[in-house]
Parts: sequence; structure tokens; C-alpha cells
Amino acid sequence: MITNIIFDFFGTLVDYSAERNLAVVSTSHDYLRELGFSIDKDRYIEEFDRCFIELEQKAINSKTEFHMEELGKYFFKSCFDYDVAEEQNKKFVEEYIQNWNIQTIFLENIKSFIKACAAKYRLSILSNTHYPPLIHENLKAMKIAQNFFRVYTSVEIGIRKPNREIFLQTLDDLKIKPAQAVFIGDNYHDDYLGALSVELKCFLIDKDKKYNGLVQNRLDHLFDFLTVSL
Repeated sequence: MITNIIFDFFGTLVDYSAERNLAVVSTSHDYLRELGFSIDKDRYIEEFDRCFIELEQKAINSKTEFHMEELGKYFFKSCFDYDVAEEQNKKFVEEYIQNWNIQTIFLENIKSFIKACAAKYRLSILSNTHYPPLIHENLKAMKIAQNFFRVYTSVEIGIRKPNREIFLQTLDDLKIKPAQAVFIGDNYHDDYLGALSVELKCFLIDKDKKYNGLVQNRLDHLFDFLTVSL
């Protein structure tokens, strides 16, 4: 019997841009200049992207996860050969996250959808993320935080999806078996295959119909889940 729904977050409960594009608003770049670093915005974006990609590849290879503050330290050292102070790094990362989060889009009617799900199931989130506060702040802004029993993030667990261990640890903490839950996500590799690796049923949100006929459980839109018979 299904008693739990575990959601991915970015791309599932919210839409977002996967690009780290700070061209529109970049107070993090302004903060760099306040600290005395003379770097134009285009080069800043290029260098930050380079550092992100390098740490991302290391994380993928090691099946671990990195925190945004780790990325901040790496960026300062790599780009400026500067050992940034903790408070400076924290401020820089907060500015960057606020800039990036401007591209996060809340789904219309998400509140009523989550309320309908919470009336029948216990809800949790399992997300690959480098900065846990970002999820909690968005949940509060969407006015749905109270509907979630647990929020699990890759950086806090130390493992990233699709590695089966992160799914096993989540199920273990929830004290449930795979047959008692379903996972809903938008990434075929991280969410769908990751969930299936522990025999956890997954519904793949596939707006572009890339996997039509290729996966057993697909959704054109998140809200279509309410029409599914479990």
C-alpha cells in the first residue's frame, strides 16, 4: 500500500533554469568588487562556471556532493589565489544564490496540488542540491512547507542521486519499504533510474515527451499525478 510520496524539487515542484546565468542581476559580482577584486562580469561568470563544472565532475566521479560554500572557497582560490574569510564567503554565496533563485518559477496551483496529495499521503522531498536553505526558503515562499514531513538533500546526506544509497537512506529514515512509496521527478537518469535501482516506483515528468513509450510511468505535467490510480 502506498503511504508516502517522495518528490524531487527543482524541475518537479518548481521550474528553473539549469544555467548559472547571472547576466540580468548579479549582486554577487557587485560584492566581489566591494571586496576589491577587479573582474568584469563576463569573466566572473566564465570563471565561476568553470569552477562549478570542475567540482560537479569530481562529485559525479566520487558519488558525493559539494556545498556552495565549498565552491565559493574554490572560486576565490582558483581565480584570485585568495583564501577567503568564512564570513566573506558566506556573504558571497548568499548573494549568488539570491541571484540564481530569481530564475526559479513557482507553478500555478502548486499549493492546491500539494494540499490534495498531503490529504492522502505523507510527503517528503529528496533533491540534489548544493545549498539546502534554498529549498526551505522556496517552500515557505510557496506556502507549502508545512505539508512536508522531511526534506532530504544530497549535500546533507553526502551522496547524490542517482546513487542507490541516497534512496536507501531516505527510505530507512522514513521507516518505510520501497513498496510503500512512489517517487516523482523530472530527470530520467537521476530520478527515474535512481529510484528503480531500489525498486521504488517512479513517475517521470516528461513535458517534452522524450521518453514516451520508453518508461512505464510518465507524466506530461506534475499535476497529472492526481489522475493516477496507485
